[in-house]
Amino acid sequence: MKSIEHIFTKGTILQSKNQINKYVYFIITGSVREKFDNFIMMKSIGSVVDPYDFIYQEQSKANIKTVNETKIMKIEAKFILELIQKYPEFKKRWYKSIFSYSLKLSPIHNHNNFIELLKPK
Repeated sequence: MKSIEHIFTKGTILQSKNQINKYVYFIITGSVREKFDNFIMMKSIGSVVDPYDFIYQEQSKANIKTVNETKIMKIEAKFILELIQKYPEFKKRWYKSIFSYSLKLSPIHNHNNFIELLKPK
């Protein structure tokens, strides 16, 4: 499985705080709420959900829940690497999503490290 689309009903918990995620969730339709200790972040169509914790395989810092009926593409790590290498526009959006997310949550890391993390072993 490289990716699979799921439709979630309103109020579905996609990920709980402290969970380690092996997939990236990309919102096709609908929206989700990422609830952190000190703030809430809303994500909608075209957004990547919790990319920072996925890249570094850290425990999630948020509870992630659908706000309405939401269609999401669940994508395996190695497939993300293939997309980055094959599609320049995806690569640009991926990096933008990661950088904006990391600026909100933690000090900037060297995001090129995620390429090594995603490479098949």
